[in-house]
Amino acid sequence: MGWARLLFLGNVGQQMDIDLHEVERLDDLELENKRLRSALAAVVRVLVDKDVVSEQEIGKVANMLGAQIE
Repeated sequence: MGWARLLFLGNVGQQMDIDLHEVERLDDLELENKRLRSALAAVVRVLVDKDVVSEQEIGKVANMLGAQIE
């Protein structure tokens, strides 16, 4: 549909296409962020459950990094 917007709307249509791609990219990044956070949480849970690291140690590292623990 990009060529049709460009043909009929010129620069405005082209800017609409760019804006659409930016929104799609942001959505992709948000989804990837959620997946990575879930994977990290699972790894941390395994490490804590196996007594490799304590929750307090995880909390200290998270605080050093300015992260929020959920």
